[in-house]
Amino acid sequence: MESANSSHIAPLVSIIVPIYNTRTYLNRCLKSIIEQSYPHLDIILVDDGSTDDSIIICKDFASRDSRIRIFSQQNGGASTARNTGLDHAKGDYVIFVDSDDWIDNDMVEQLTDDIVSHHTSLVISQVPGDKVCTISKTFDRIEALETILKRVWWGPVGKIFKRGAIGDLRFPHATISEDYVFMVHAILRCEHIFYDSKCFYHREAREGSLSRSVLSKRMFEEFNNVSHVAEFIKENHPEFRKHAEARLAETSLKLLFAIYQDGKSEEFSNQQNMLVHSIRSNILRYLPNKHILFTSRILLFMCTTTFGSKTAYRLYSWAK
Repeated sequence: MESANSSHIAPLVSIIVPIYNTRTYLNRCLKSIIEQSYPHLDIILVDDGSTDDSIIICKDFASRDSRIRIFSQQNGGASTARNTGLDHAKGDYVIFVDSDDWIDNDMVEQLTDDIVSHHTSLVISQVPGDKVCTISKTFDRIEALETILKRVWWGPVGKIFKRGAIGDLRFPHATISEDYVFMVHAILRCEHIFYDSKCFYHREAREGSLSRSVLSKRMFEEFNNVSHVAEFIKENHPEFRKHAEARLAETSLKLLFAIYQDGKSEEFSNQQNMLVHSIRSNILRYLPNKHILFTSRILLFMCTTTFGSKTAYRLYSWAK
C-alpha cells in the first residue's frame, strides 16, 4: 500500500477543536495544528460561546489559512462542540485536539500512516498519564474494551478515528465523563485498534479546568455517564461487569464525599439521596469486587449501615 503521505491518494484529516475562553493558550494550539507536516487538513474550530478574545484569534488564523473553518454556537460544553465538529467534518479521518493543549508537528502524519498501514478504524497514541505499554501493538476490540474499563484511553485526544466508523455516534450532552461513554462505544465499532506507544500530545493543566471546579449540579453528570456505561457493560459484556461497577462505586463515593466536604447536604439533598440509594442497591456486588480498593469497600459498606455515609466521610477525612 502506498503511504498516506502520497500526494495522489492522501486522505483528508479533519481536526476538531472545541474552544471556550482559552485565548491564553489558543495561539499555541492552533500554531501546532497549522504547522503539521501532513498538509491535507480540514481544521474545524468550534467556538462554544466564548466571552473572551478566542473568536478573534480564530478569525485571524482563518484569514491566513484556508483549511480552517469556524463554527460558533451558544455555550453547551465540549460535548456539543465536538458533536458540531463531527456534523461538519469532511475528512476520511478525525482527530480531536483541546484548545488549551498542543501537538507535535508530526502527529497527524504519524497517526495517519498508522491507521492506513494497519488497516484499522482507530489508532490510539500515548498521552501524558495514560501509558498502557512500552511497545506499539494491535488490540482486538475486546482487549481494547477491557483496557479502557481499567481506566485508560478515556479521552478522545491523541487518537485518530476513521470517520465512517464513528458514523452517527456522538458525545452525550452531559459533559463530565462523556468521553468515557464515547470511547467505550467507539472501540466496539472497530474490529481492532492499533496502539502507538509514542506520545505526540501535550496537555495544559489550568486552574479553570472542570476537574478543579467547585461543586455544582453539573458535576453530577459524571454519575449519569458512568451509570450508563455500567448498565451497558452488564447487558452486553458481562465478563467486564466488575470493572465498570468499580468505576461506578468510586464515582458515587467521590461525589457523595464532595457534598459533605463542601457542607452542601441541604443544597444537594436530591443528589445525595440518589448516590446513597445507588450504593445501597449495589453493595452486595461491590463488597466482593476486588477491582474496588479495599478501603473504598469499607467506606461503601459504612454508607449502608446505621453509621451512615456522613460517618464514612468523617472516617475517610480522618484517615486522609
